[in-house]
Amino acid sequence: MRHAVRHSWICAAWVLIGLAGAPVAAVAQDVPSPADALKAATAQIQHGQVAAGLDIIRQLALDGYAPAQNALGMALQTGDGVPQDRAAALDWFRRAAAQGSPDAAFNLGTLLEAGEVVRQDLPGAAQLYRRAAEQGVAVAQHALGMLYATGRGMPRDDGQAALWFGRAAEQGFALAQASLASMIEQGRGVRRDDKLAYQWYRAAAEQNSVPAMNALGVYLLNGRGTKVNQTEALGWIRRAAEAGLPEAQRRLGQMMEAGIGTPSDDLSGRMWYRRAAESGDTEAQIRLGVLLESGWHGADKDLAQAAQWYLRAAGRGVGMAQYRLALLYLRGAGVPVDDDAAAALLMRAAEQRVVGAAWQLGAMASEGRGGLADNEAALHWYQLAAQHDGNAALEHLLAWYDVFKAARLKPGRNQPITDVQAVRHLRLAAEHGLPNAQNNLAVMLYNGWGVKQDIAGAKRLFSQAATAGNRTAKAWLDWLAQE
Repeated sequence: MRHAVRHSWICAAWVLIGLAGAPVAAVAQDVPSPADALKAATAQIQHGQVAAGLDIIRQLALDGYAPAQNALGMALQTGDGVPQDRAAALDWFRRAAAQGSPDAAFNLGTLLEAGEVVRQDLPGAAQLYRRAAEQGVAVAQHALGMLYATGRGMPRDDGQAALWFGRAAEQGFALAQASLASMIEQGRGVRRDDKLAYQWYRAAAEQNSVPAMNALGVYLLNGRGTKVNQTEALGWIRRAAEAGLPEAQRRLGQMMEAGIGTPSDDLSGRMWYRRAAESGDTEAQIRLGVLLESGWHGADKDLAQAAQWYLRAAGRGVGMAQYRLALLYLRGAGVPVDDDAAAALLMRAAEQRVVGAAWQLGAMASEGRGGLADNEAALHWYQLAAQHDGNAALEHLLAWYDVFKAARLKPGRNQPITDVQAVRHLRLAAEHGLPNAQNNLAVMLYNGWGVKQDIAGAKRLFSQAATAGNRTAKAWLDWLAQE
């Protein structure tokens, strides 16, 4: 083709010097239009004649043909057949866009949005996307919809986002079909409609949209917008998992483990959990950690590995991972005992209202662990636990109120009335199994403060408190053993 074009230029030169008797119009018919030349050059590239095809495209671009300028910019941007040069690509996109090329306007918009070879300009990118979108470029319609949906470069507008996703979806653009389905699923900018969302997810999945495959599988699994079909759900989720989507890999692991749509297969389940976890899926990291910590579902128990998976998820701010890792630090399971690290992790988990985190902090404060040796601190954390964890924590909190009230009475100072009141509060708290209350009540019994002296009863309470981890009670028992 390269030679054919050159030959056409030679023919034109002959006309200029007066080729004998040849009509100009007849020779001009041998010259291909720029559109035909670009089409032929593209075909050459597709057939492996990359250099020859790019030579033609470059000449067409230099001649000012906008589609060729855009094509050359794309080659320079990707390094396809030429050394990658994004700055040069930017220049060619600008030239083509200035001539009204919608494709070049979109490509220029992507560079302005990314801000990699030029200062980021989201409003400018939005304007370029709109120019291309209004001329029917589906990928630009989707890009404009994404800016509206996220509020980048313009005020967020779910209605406009759904509108532009819809226009691109109707052209068969898979990404837009999946995005529109998501908007319909959430009721963002449009009326929520599970059946319609299902239809768009299926349309996108059938065009190999990986996120849509996963979403379609979930719809089939739960019977949203369609009948439940676990076998088909498994097939779509497996396809998304094999394509590398971490969320689908984790979900496939769950289905394998539970035997949903397939016979139960714990080994395969763990394999998919691991693939998802290695790709950064925090839910898979936690699940893998739980299996390794507990040895459930045939997993080889490995506390050190469990701690590592919890650590990866905890490092990304996941409260449940922070909580479970803290428990390992408290027990010294798979990691050295570290009360300070446990307290820090529990505080972060408690901020996220993870059930059990505030309770553990209260227990640490009551036992004087992790720098939390303070009855008032214990009371504070138990108050939070009551808010986060429900009735059991509320009962524990009420018991701690009795410990706190007894401490405020300052027993053992030859004030019989207040000593009796303190004993009453401590008995209530001790009945709830609070080690601090058991220890303090034992001291009252041993000394006969506010109650008849009962050394045997004191020893029983000291023993209960020490068994529960109260260090002061353990010290009392050691001292009594020496008497």
